[in-house]
Amino acid sequence: MNKFWPLLFVTILALATWTTHYVQMTSASAGKPLATFETLSGDEAHLHDVILEGSFVNRSSYARLVVENGEVYPRTQPFLTSSHLQVFEDLKKQHRSFMRGKMNNTNQFYMHNDTIAYVNSMGEQGATHIDMTFDVKGAHNTSFTVDIPIDEKISWTTTYRLTLQGEAAYVLVNVMLENGKEVLYGIELNIPEKQLVSAKKLVEVMDEGELDYFISFISESYTMQHEDYFVYVEGQYKHQYNEGDSYTHSEEVHVWNTLTNTEAVFELPERLQAEERRIVTKGKLLLINIIRDGNIVTERYDLDAQKWLEPIVVNVSSDIYAQPYFSVTTSEQYMYTSIMTDEGTMLAIIDPNTGNTVYTGMLNESLSIFYAMEQQ
Repeated sequence: MNKFWPLLFVTILALATWTTHYVQMTSASAGKPLATFETLSGDEAHLHDVILEGSFVNRSSYARLVVENGEVYPRTQPFLTSSHLQVFEDLKKQHRSFMRGKMNNTNQFYMHNDTIAYVNSMGEQGATHIDMTFDVKGAHNTSFTVDIPIDEKISWTTTYRLTLQGEAAYVLVNVMLENGKEVLYGIELNIPEKQLVSAKKLVEVMDEGELDYFISFISESYTMQHEDYFVYVEGQYKHQYNEGDSYTHSEEVHVWNTLTNTEAVFELPERLQAEERRIVTKGKLLLINIIRDGNIVTERYDLDAQKWLEPIVVNVSSDIYAQPYFSVTTSEQYMYTSIMTDEGTMLAIIDPNTGNTVYTGMLNESLSIFYAMEQQ
């Protein structure tokens, strides 16, 4: 019996520590804010309509926080629940039967008007096929599974995105093969017929010698909404250890238009092949955020017109610090960009469609923002 006492003691101590930490967060949220943004430009009312979730970089007492009405408070949601996961809790209440057994992964869901859909791609290690299960509720109410043949043995699979166009469902699935090859598949399903229409290889890469290859999928932040475009980057880079572990690389951007079921490819300009950058999509725009000449620059590519638009430049008056704390996220209307400087964290709220920066503010704390949602 004595051997269980140390384990019991550690368990009680861990529970007490977590309980104290959670009570501190809840108590602090009822009092004064931890910090407040100082407006530099624009209308601070833009901070009143959104909840930003993030974490302090140099403060360990609060694991997460939210920004409401320009003031920073500890997160008051249940332990291990973030704002974007709360969306799934709401869905489970509204669609209890449909949500049963489904993963909390926004990439696997689609929501538009009165339609909600879900896809799950399972490829067991060593298998040469994928079992894809599709469920939809709304204009179509159906559930079915299709078998997708793969040429070689699978190591694992990842579902990147799902969207619907009329009676068709389009899915991006990344497949890692046992031989080290990585293949991105574009899947088309016929919903009424419950059939696989096509499974085409969009990109296929494999490391060769000194060259490393990668596939990177680009999307809006935590979105389940309708998207006409799937955007992904195919790149290669070569390590140059004799030059301080720097590397050079080339990148191609692939755009799959699900409206027309066609694909376009263009080379990413060298000026945008920065080591520290943040790329998101927003509707018909591809947004590439980099630090250039001490300022935040957002390069915009119109996926409809297939051309570059005028970049958005946010002037930063103080020196920019560690770029790993350069974060970009999108909400329904805006893009939120934060960067750490020698004076604190600067936040810029940008309307990517008009190119206007509607707000900038400074927080005298090191804050990393990773999620944004409109207040209901």
